[in-house]
Amino acid sequence: MLTPDEMIQQIRVDLDGALLATALWRDPDAPLASFSPPPDAVQRFDRFTNDLQDLLKDTGFPPLGGYYILALERDRMVVVLVAGDVRWGMLIDTRRTTLGVLLSVALPGAQAELDALTGTPARRDDLP
Repeated sequence: MLTPDEMIQQIRVDLDGALLATALWRDPDAPLASFSPPPDAVQRFDRFTNDLQDLLKDTGFPPLGGYYILALERDRMVVVLVAGDVRWGMLIDTRRTTLGVLLSVALPGAQAELDALTGTPARRDDLP
């Protein structure tokens, strides 16, 4: 199991320069580790994630499955991973990586480390 700082170093390697900013937090006012996060981003994405989880529950949708992705203008993407009460937000330059690398290499490794850090059971893709 990697430390939060080591987790950030690993995702920076996996994304080969595409990671612009990131933060790993349990308490949005005291990130466990970070790399160049924009001011207030952690607090705002923490609230947004809580609201998204409530929206899914209130509308009868299945719960959030470990992460969500937001496609932004100017070749940027936000990814937020969720495991227990810990969140990991990332700002990614989509000109410097592909969705395939993100979905097949970077996110599975990051999610596994986040799950190990929080003690969250391994996810199963075969659940109904």
